[in-house]
Amino acid sequence: MGDGTNTVWSEGGNTKITSGDGGNFIVTHDGDDYIKVGDGFNFIEAGEGRNKIYAGKGENYITTGDGDDTINVKGRDNTINAGGGRNSITAGDGNTNVKTEDGNDTIKLGDGLNTVEDKGGNNRISVGDGWAVIETGDGKDDIRAGDGGFIISTGDGDKKISAGDGEIEVFAGNGNNTISLGDGENEVHSGDGNNKITVGDGSSFIYVGDGNNSIRTGDSNNQITTGNGNNKISAGDGYNEISTGDGRDDIRVGDGDSEISAGAGNDKIRTGDGNNTVYGGDGNDTIQTGDGDDKIWGGQGNDKITGGDGYDIAYYAGSFSDYILERSSSRIEITSVGTDVPDAGSDQLSGIEAIYFQADGYLLDLTWEGDPTLVDDNVTASDEGPLIISLSILLDNDEGLGDRLPALEVSEYSSLGIRVTYDGETITYNADDVLQYLGEGEEFEDSFTYTITDPYGETFEAQVNVTLDGKNSDPTAVDDLLVNEETAATTVDASDEIVVNQDTPGRQTNSSITSFDDGSYFVVWQTNANVFDDTNGAIRGRFFSASGVPTGQELDISQVTDIRQTDPDVAALSNGNYVVTWISDSGVNPTPWTVKARVLQSDGVWATDEFVINDDTVQYRYSPLVVGLEGGGFAVTWEGGQWVNSKFEMDVAVSVFDASGHQVGDQITLETPEGIKEYSPSIAALPDGGFVITRMTGGEMNAYNITVSFFDETGSLVSTQAITDNAFVDLEAFESIKNYFPSVTVGPDGQTLVVWSTNVLGDSESSGYFAQIFSEVGGTVVEQFRLADIPTTGYFDIATTWLDDGRFVVTWNEDAGLAVRAQVFNPDGSENSNAFTVEVTSTGGTYNPDITALSDGRFAITWTGEFLSETKEADIAVRIFDVNGDITSSAYTDEDSPATIDIAELLLNDTDPEGDAFIFSLDTGISEHGATVTYDAVAGTLTYDATLAEEIQALNTGQALEDTFTYSISDGHGGTDQATVTIVVGGVNEDESSAFAQELALPAADDFWG
Repeated sequence: MGDGTNTVWSEGGNTKITSGDGGNFIVTHDGDDYIKVGDGFNFIEAGEGRNKIYAGKGENYITTGDGDDTINVKGRDNTINAGGGRNSITAGDGNTNVKTEDGNDTIKLGDGLNTVEDKGGNNRISVGDGWAVIETGDGKDDIRAGDGGFIISTGDGDKKISAGDGEIEVFAGNGNNTISLGDGENEVHSGDGNNKITVGDGSSFIYVGDGNNSIRTGDSNNQITTGNGNNKISAGDGYNEISTGDGRDDIRVGDGDSEISAGAGNDKIRTGDGNNTVYGGDGNDTIQTGDGDDKIWGGQGNDKITGGDGYDIAYYAGSFSDYILERSSSRIEITSVGTDVPDAGSDQLSGIEAIYFQADGYLLDLTWEGDPTLVDDNVTASDEGPLIISLSILLDNDEGLGDRLPALEVSEYSSLGIRVTYDGETITYNADDVLQYLGEGEEFEDSFTYTITDPYGETFEAQVNVTLDGKNSDPTAVDDLLVNEETAATTVDASDEIVVNQDTPGRQTNSSITSFDDGSYFVVWQTNANVFDDTNGAIRGRFFSASGVPTGQELDISQVTDIRQTDPDVAALSNGNYVVTWISDSGVNPTPWTVKARVLQSDGVWATDEFVINDDTVQYRYSPLVVGLEGGGFAVTWEGGQWVNSKFEMDVAVSVFDASGHQVGDQITLETPEGIKEYSPSIAALPDGGFVITRMTGGEMNAYNITVSFFDETGSLVSTQAITDNAFVDLEAFESIKNYFPSVTVGPDGQTLVVWSTNVLGDSESSGYFAQIFSEVGGTVVEQFRLADIPTTGYFDIATTWLDDGRFVVTWNEDAGLAVRAQVFNPDGSENSNAFTVEVTSTGGTYNPDITALSDGRFAITWTGEFLSETKEADIAVRIFDVNGDITSSAYTDEDSPATIDIAELLLNDTDPEGDAFIFSLDTGISEHGATVTYDAVAGTLTYDATLAEEIQALNTGQALEDTFTYSISDGHGGTDQATVTIVVGGVNEDESSAFAQELALPAADDFWG
C-alpha cells in the first residue's frame, strides 16, 4: 500500500503487510507476520507468533501477543506492548514506552524519555541519554543506560547494570549483581549476594545486604551501608559515611572527614588525611589514619591502631583503672586487666596523642609535659542565677600547665551543696538550685575545687571561693485552664470493619473519603486489577449510607483504563455533587502524566466526562488534591516538575473551577525564589470562599521547611508565611533538621490546622509530628505544639478532620504498615482522648488512611487493608467512630450561668522564690469574647458573666469555645508577672417554647350570637 490513511484487518496466518507514510491502522491475529510501515501515526496490533514489525518516525502504538517478536521503530513517540517470548525491540530517539511479559528480551532504545517494564527473564536492555524508568522482574538482566536521570528497579538474579553520568537510582534484588555508574548523584540499593558496585565522582548512597561485596566510589560525599560479609570498600576523597555488618572487611577512604563503623570481625581500615571517626567493632582490627585530628574506637579484641600527624584520640569504654599501659619509644601497648572489662584485649597504639576512658571521663594526654602549680581563685557576683565562670580565667594565675591542658575535673557539688557542672570550656555554679530565697542585701559564701591530673596519675588541686550578693526575684504567674474536672474520660466506639470494594481482584490502594449533609459518604480508590479492560488500573468509587451500608455498586470513575491511573482524591460540593481528581499516565510525551477530574451529580449520574485539569507548562505532575469551595466550585492543587538545565525543578500549582467543571481564571503556579523546590501540597476551603495551601519548601539535600499560603475566592494570593524555618543539613557535623509532608484542614469556625513531620537526625526526642492552628486570615491561634502520641518514626501517612464541636481528629499508620491509629484533640491542641487503634495486621500493608467528619458528629476512617503476599491482593476498608459526649461536657460553665472563681485556686500554681505574699490585680473587666469579669477583693473571688456577650450567646447545645482574660501578681518589692486564664464555656439552645406557643395561639375575637 502507498502513502495515506490505511486500515488492514487480517484473520490470521503468516501475513505480510507493507505501507507508506501516513496513518496506518493494522490488526492481525495469530501467525508469523511481517509488517512494515512508513512515517506517521501507526497503530499495529498483532497476535501470537514470530512477528517482524518495522515502523518509521511518528507516533507508533504497537501491541503483540506471545512469541519471539522483532520490532524496530524510528521514533518519535512510541508505545510498545509485547507478550512473552524472546523479543527484540529497537527504537530510535524519542519518547518510548515498552512493556513485555516473561522471556529473554533484547530492548534497545535511543535518547529521550523512555520507560521499560518487563515481567522477568534474562533481558538485555539498553537506553540512550535522557530520562528513563526501567523495571524488570527476576532473571539475569544486562541493563545499560547513557547519561541523564534514570530509575532502575529489578527483581532477584545476577544483574549487570551500567549507566553514565547523571542522577541515577538503582534498586536490585538478591543476587550477585555488578553495577557501574558514572559521575553524579547516585543511589544504589541491592539485596543479599556478592555485589560489585562502582560509581564515579558525586554524592552517592549505597545500601547492600549480606554477602562479600566489592564497592568502589569516586570523590565526593558517599554514604555506604552493607550487611554481614567480607566486604571490600574503597572510597575517594570527601565526606564518607560507611557502616558494615559483621565480617572481615577491608575499608579504604581518601582524604576528608569520614565516619566509618565496622561490625564484628578482623577488619582492615585505612583513611586519608582529615578529621576521621572510626569504629572498629569487635575483632582483631588494623586501623590506620592519615594526617588530621582523628577519633578511633578499636573495640573488643587485639587491635593495631596507627595515627598520622595531628591530635588523634583512641577511645576505650572502660575506666583508667581497667587497663595496663606500657610505653616504648615507638608505641604504646594497652592491655585490659581481665576479659570482663569493656573493650577487653591487648592493643598496640602508634602515632596516638591521647587516650580517652569513657567510663570515668578521663583523658590521658600522651603529649603533655608540664609541672603545674595551681593558685586558689576568688569570684564575686550579684546574682542568684547560674554563675558562668570561664575556665581560662581560673587558669590564668596557674603555672606549669604546658601547651595543652591535661585532664581536668571539677567537684560535682560545692562545700555547701550547690551543683557545679563543667562542659570543657566553662564552669557553671548553679546558684539557682537552692539560693532563690537569698534576700536583697544578704551575702552567701561558698567554695568548690578543680583538679588537674597529669598522664602519670599525679593530681593537683585548687579552690574557687564564691561570694554572692542576694537580690529580689520576680514572681512567676502560671496560666490556668478552667474546665469541668468531673467529666468522664473520653471514649471512642468503633463499628465493624466494612470492606469497600466488591469483587475486584488485585491490590486496591490510595483510598480517599468525603461525606454529605445527610451523613452518607463516598469512598474512591485506585485499583491495580489484572482483568480484561483493567490491566493497568483504574479509579473506582462507592456510596455508603450513614450507617455504613453500600447504596450501590462500584463506579468506574476513570474512563481510560488501559494505562495507569493513580492517586485519587474526592471532595463534596456545596450543591450536593462531588468531584474526583487523579493522575493519569496518558502516554503522550513530553507531558506523560496529567491531572484529570470528573464531576458526579448527587443522584449518581455523571455531570461530566473526565477532563484535564492542568496546562502544559511542565512535564510531570504528582499528588493532586481537590477541595469543594464555599461558592459552589472547587480547586485542585498538585506538584509539577520538569528538567531545566540538567536540574529537576518542582513547583506547586492550583486551578479553580465552577461546579460544572469549567475553569475559572488561569492556572496559578505558586511563586518561589530561584533554586527552591516545592513538594507535597495540601489544600482546604476557607469560610469566605477562598482556600489555603500548605507545602514543603526547600533547596539542596532535602532540607525542607513548611510554608502556608492563603487565597481569596478569586484565587488571588492574600498572604504567605513560613511555619518552620529550622531546616538545614550539615554533612561535616552529620547534623540535619528536615520537615516533611504537611496536611491542612479548616474547622467549623475557620480555624486552620496544619500538621507536619519533623526529623532531627539522631534526636528522637526532638523528632515527631507537630501542628499549628491559624485563623482563616493567617493569624496564629495556637502556637506550634507536638502530637505526643504519634511515633517519631512515622511513615508520613497522616490525615486530619475537624468535628462540628471544635475538636479535631488525627489518623496515621505506624509500625511499618502493621497498624492504623487515631486520636481526638481539643481545639487548643491538648489531648481529648488517648490514641486508639483503627486496624492491626500481622503481615503489614495497612497504609494510606484518610478521614472525614460525618454530619451527626461521628467520623469515618478508610485505609488500604492487609496485603496478602500469596495472592498480591489488598482491599479498601472503612470504619465509623463515635466519640462519647461532646466538647461541652468539659465546660466550666455555660453561656447563661455566671461562674464564681476562687482567686486562691488561681494562685495555687503561681510561685515566688522568696516566698513573698502575692498582691492580685485583674487586668481587664472584659474577656476576649466579651464576657464581664468582676473582682471582689473582700470575698477573694472573680465573677465571670457571659450573659451579655453576643459571640458566646450565639453558641448552641453541643458547642463550646475557650474564652480568656488575664490577671497580674506582685511580690510587693517591684517584681510582677502576668497569667492568662482560659475558661471553657458551653452553649445552650435558647428556650423557644414561648415563641412557639405565641405562634399557635388563636387571636382574640368578638363573640357573635345568632
